[in-house]
Amino acid sequence: MKIGCTADISELAALKRLGYDYVELSGKRISKMSKEQIRHLENELIDNELPCTNINAYCSPEIVIAGPGFDEKKVHDYALNLMTRAARLGVHTISVGAPFSRRLPDGYSREKAIAQACRFFEITAETAKRFNIIICVEALGYCFCNFINSIQEADQIVRNVDIDNLGLVVDFYNMEQSQEADIDLSPFITKIFHVHISDDDKDCFRRDFMKEEKFPIHRKRVESLLKIGYCGDISIEIDLKVDERKAKKCLEMLRSCDHSIHNIS
Repeated sequence: MKIGCTADISELAALKRLGYDYVELSGKRISKMSKEQIRHLENELIDNELPCTNINAYCSPEIVIAGPGFDEKKVHDYALNLMTRAARLGVHTISVGAPFSRRLPDGYSREKAIAQACRFFEITAETAKRFNIIICVEALGYCFCNFINSIQEADQIVRNVDIDNLGLVVDFYNMEQSQEADIDLSPFITKIFHVHISDDDKDCFRRDFMKEEKFPIHRKRVESLLKIGYCGDISIEIDLKVDERKAKKCLEMLRSCDHSIHNIS
């Protein structure tokens, strides 16, 4: 199991020094970079010996997943733009949360929203497949948006679209809000391609490293996932600056989960 963290480009050296395996960067930021900026980022990743294998923060609100303003051409053009850049960086997995792109107004047809979301993920996954990139649907907490809030809803989108490079990202922080962070995930295990984990600093838009007093809870959840066969990456997804003390403690805790499971005879 490789362990990474979301971070700013300026924090690459700190993550490498602490022992993280990769950095997870923002899709929104990468999509707006010029060719020269992408080359600079490539060099920064090489110089710090820290790959960017995963992307979060997929898109800005003008790229609509479901709701008023849904536009298939915008979805395709954005996906192609981002995938072209992501492939150059060596990205293999992109998680799509994008809460502001799926906030439905009161009375909006859920049936229509589901159809739009399926088309969004079909276009996005088909585009990503050309670059050998996996796309993950992320169920988000109710504080972020009002559509696709449970892993069951996310899984239904994946099943409806039925493309092999489309799967799920399990985000334990968001799952807490849907009271499903401790459910049996074995029914979804073949489609869980990535994992996010975090706590917050008193506000859901201020996600932070896991709190030490909650380590036993986080440990149990991660170990349960590993026991049913998950062997992919896990990213600590934060909105704040990297606090090196917290980052080190959380990395140690996650490494111990992996060692505990794989050292069982």
